[in-house]
Amino acid sequence: MKHYPLAKPTITSDDITAVTAVLSSPCLSRGPAVAAFEAQFCKVVHSSYASAVSSGTAGLIIALQAIGVKAGDEVLTVAFTVAATVNSILAVGAVPVMLDIELDTYGMNPDELQQAITTKTKAIIIVHAFGKAAQTEKIIAIAKQYNIKVIEDACEAIGNSYQGQPLGSMADIGVFAFYPNKQITTGEGGMLVTNNKDLHNKFIILRNHGR
Repeated sequence: MKHYPLAKPTITSDDITAVTAVLSSPCLSRGPAVAAFEAQFCKVVHSSYASAVSSGTAGLIIALQAIGVKAGDEVLTVAFTVAATVNSILAVGAVPVMLDIELDTYGMNPDELQQAITTKTKAIIIVHAFGKAAQTEKIIAIAKQYNIKVIEDACEAIGNSYQGQPLGSMADIGVFAFYPNKQITTGEGGMLVTNNKDLHNKFIILRNHGR
């Protein structure tokens, strides 16, 4: 039987040279290569700030912590997503409320979202599955009516856009992942993006024990 991999990362000689240069440097953590990556990523997704983290899951957890989600709060997301989306909600002690998707976008159904919001709803996590864009503009408009923060789980959507705007840059926070099955990979890794400086400062504090 022929094997068809779900994803096959392309590792070039340039990649190997870049990694070797870092391994040969005196700085293996939070060094200039990370800062350069963050700066370049901001340009790609049109966000003001980017904070590299250890994984997309870590990014989602930090995003929820940064906006103040706590035990007992409800976070609305979709049932059609990787376990990390829901696990991140559970990790901060919140209650995941999973909604159905639209068949044409694989994303959250805005009509169902409107009906699911309660006084306990603290945040919404939009998921752009397989790089397809959810109806982000409609979802954000609904969230604003209730003063609810929105996080884009764009872990599978690096490089895609919605109405000309890069996915991950439209909500309060965008989260990306660089696992080997993503559009680009660092082996493991993730990125938080935002246009809010206060949120960015919280990311920096939360990602590495306040350092």
